[in-house]
Amino acid sequence: MKRILIVISLVMGVSSFVLGQDTILPYPIDTINGTAVYRYTPEKSIGLYRISVNFGLPMGEIVQWNPQLEKRGPQLTDVLLIPVKQTIARKVEVVPVVEPSPVAVVPEKPILPQEEPVSPTIRDTSSIVTLQAGKIIRLAVVLPFNAKAVTREATDDRFYDFYAGVLLAIRQAEMLGQQFEIHTYDLSRTDNRLLSLTQDSFIHNADAIIGPVYAPQVEAMVELTQSNPTLILAPFASSIPSIDKTDRLLQFNPTSQLEAEVMAEYLNWHKDSLQCLVIKGTQEDMSASVRDIYNELNQRNIPVVEVPLQAILNDSLAFYADEQKTNLFIFHSDRYSHLNILMPHLYKAAESNNLVLLSHYSWDTEPIHIPRLFTSVFHPIQEDSLAVEWQLYQQNYSRYFGHPLASIHPRFDLLGFDLTRHLVLILQELQDIADPVYRDHILTQPYSGIQENIIYQRQQEGGYINRSISVIHK
Repeated sequence: MKRILIVISLVMGVSSFVLGQDTILPYPIDTINGTAVYRYTPEKSIGLYRISVNFGLPMGEIVQWNPQLEKRGPQLTDVLLIPVKQTIARKVEVVPVVEPSPVAVVPEKPILPQEEPVSPTIRDTSSIVTLQAGKIIRLAVVLPFNAKAVTREATDDRFYDFYAGVLLAIRQAEMLGQQFEIHTYDLSRTDNRLLSLTQDSFIHNADAIIGPVYAPQVEAMVELTQSNPTLILAPFASSIPSIDKTDRLLQFNPTSQLEAEVMAEYLNWHKDSLQCLVIKGTQEDMSASVRDIYNELNQRNIPVVEVPLQAILNDSLAFYADEQKTNLFIFHSDRYSHLNILMPHLYKAAESNNLVLLSHYSWDTEPIHIPRLFTSVFHPIQEDSLAVEWQLYQQNYSRYFGHPLASIHPRFDLLGFDLTRHLVLILQELQDIADPVYRDHILTQPYSGIQENIIYQRQQEGGYINRSISVIHK
């Protein structure tokens, strides 16, 4: 186990401001029924609690003026009505300032100074200045690799990249004045090292644990912290048994059932212009993920045409296709290798028919030469809409790690960055919250990251699973 203590105050080209009493905030003011109200458009990733703090109003009063907030959180398209208070108590905010050009006064410490090139592994770092305000966030980072290993397996690259993004998100939060105490734990794929954590006091008192990868490791962390309010972020696992009974779990990868629901909703919306084709057989012949989709189609009464396997091999698929519609071919397995024997026949059928293959995200790099439809939690970076944020991320990455960004997609460094930044925002919001209703409200607020959009959805009385799933037609 390595220990990292970070308690930092940075003089890095930032400006801060304090809004004290008798201060009017810089938003448009209108009068409605004799009451002066701000017309406020929420900033990115801000929740109801933070709005109430900023405006010095109870959350209930804000909801009274904006009834839509009873069922959902603030959105970027909202124009909220917020009563003007002549006395506003507000906490210090630290806002980054992007300088358009160099200035004459050189700060004592430049933004993200050039460090020695390092690989994105677990590092020992410490600070020399103590920040005087704000609560320290205690994070335990748990990943299944050995940072001291001379060589590393290619299959572990995504974990190293993920950790690189975690480090950058923490550094950004430090620049905005947040304090951290971080312990990192190197775990292999086995459970042997988990036994050494049973007596670890930091794990038992951490605000959050980031990174248990495999479901057994996640379950072990749940058991280890069962008497504590520790949040556990599982970035990779998609099937965690305790998700239905532990309200401290945040699962990023959705279950195959959730993905099937999203795909079926999409197909139901397009059912007038689409026909589904499946290979004739029993549900037992289907893989679990395909069976989930098939069942969802049946529940929505979406017609499905069963095609004998022999008809495909005899190049008779066109007989079952509808010339006036898009024909979606649903294979019985989610393994591309099982589809190889049929691909030449599908290509031939696609020449004279509008044929689309229901694919899986894992097939994205396969040489498939017909249109595909699949679900994904990743989306390509929208450089136009995130130009400034994306540019800063690239600069910070190169400065911190000493090498340029990878060009592959999805980017697991961005996954680590987006998930960690979102988690830090949640922990900041939860610091003063005891009401379980508002706790759920904070945890389920939509979040828009650089690569990942996140919408955690509560599983009855259990944990939260990301439901920000896109349907991609490629």
